Amino acid sequence: LDRDVDMAVTGQRHPFLCKYRASARKSTGKLEYLEAELWSNGGNSLDLSGPVMDRALFHIDNVYKWPALRVKGVVCRTNLPSNTAFRGFGGPQALMFSEAVMDHLGFALGLGGTGGAHSASQLLDFRKRNLYKEGDLTHFDQALVGWNVPRLIQEAEASSELAAREAAVHEFNSANRFRKRGISLQPTKFGISFTAKFMNQGGALVHVHTDGTVLVSHGGTEMGQGLHTKVCQVAARVFGIQVDQVHVSESATDKVANSSPSAASLSTDLYGMATLNACEQIVQRLEPVKKEILAARLAQGNAQEPTFKEVTYLSVIALPLHRISCRFRIRMRPARGIISACKVENRPVWQISVRDVHEVEAADFERNGLGVLAAPKSGNLSYRCFQSLIGSGIARLSSSFSFASFRPVCASLHLPPTCAPPTPPHS
Repeated sequence: LDRDVDMAVTGQRHPFLCKYRASARKSTGKLEYLEAELWSNGGNSLDLSGPVMDRALFHIDNVYKWPALRVKGVVCRTNLPSNTAFRGFGGPQALMFSEAVMDHLGFALGLGGTGGAHSASQLLDFRKRNLYKEGDLTHFDQALVGWNVPRLIQEAEASSELAAREAAVHEFNSANRFRKRGISLQPTKFGISFTAKFMNQGGALVHVHTDGTVLVSHGGTEMGQGLHTKVCQVAARVFGIQVDQVHVSESATDKVANSSPSAASLSTDLYGMATLNACEQIVQRLEPVKKEILAARLAQGNAQEPTFKEVTYLSVIALPLHRISCRFRIRMRPARGIISACKVENRPVWQISVRDVHEVEAADFERNGLGVLAAPKSGNLSYRCFQSLIGSGIARLSSSFSFASFRPVCASLHLPPTCAPPTPPHS
């Protein structure tokens, strides 16, 4: 189809018609009542015309407190293409009606009707006199909590230099017969989330790796609105790391199933909070490990808080695999600088002692520069040191570990120089 034909036969934003009666008291400039009827052109099928009308009815009050309000909505079936959801979903149409009512009442009260230098300011003052206040109920009985619109109007009026620009507009209009300018400041409120409440749910899956990086999978769709960036910022803030240490995988149902559409201005709130919830649970699980590391440092006179990377690297055994029943053997491969480990008795890992290491001759350790593990006086091995030996394969019968990753752990434990691991040989 040609583009013009395609646009003609495809549904568009719902056209609306509004008829209303409204009243305001002239002596005080306060609103009294609003009675409105809304009609929308749904086209030849219902589609989403019902929810679109619902949202229009919810937004007919905009930010203004009407002591008495009655509103009725009708979806009209016509012989035109079926209209469907567009950005705003009925809200912009109702907000425009609300502002038209306020302008109509303002002009009827003699505010700004002459087009003078302060007409916009007079109409804005009329609006500010009728704003909702904190805790007020809307016409659908929702309490307004955290109501920031009055403060936003004040900040916008000051930062935009409304009074000075309004005077400049009046001066321009006085000097030009045919060309005219205008200026206005109009507040709005828009309700996020789906009117179908069961759709207001989402999930996030957060993986924390032992190198301190984080992988987040959530149910939202990135379409240029910056959702992935904001989710990364949430995770980075909770874990106390840089944003570039957090990565987001594309949405997939095998990670987060049954996700709702990325719509209703809800995705940042929904998936940001899901990510926040998941990250806070992980932080809570890592807290015992963090406290133990800090306690060990304080015992050595070091009060430095462990970094997130240190906590995640040293916390692998804090997972449910606390007890392992198998035998292990430690042997050295000098050609590759690799230790293969496998065998601990049935006890918590952090209680493993050098006397529990079987089938290993002290001469083998000394010859390979591992006297620290063979020394009988060394007592219980720190579970962090032991974990560095068996690497991430603690639940398996065999695992490999590189000296390159062992050295920084020993350094953080402040081992004597004689106990430091040897330099790995070249492969």
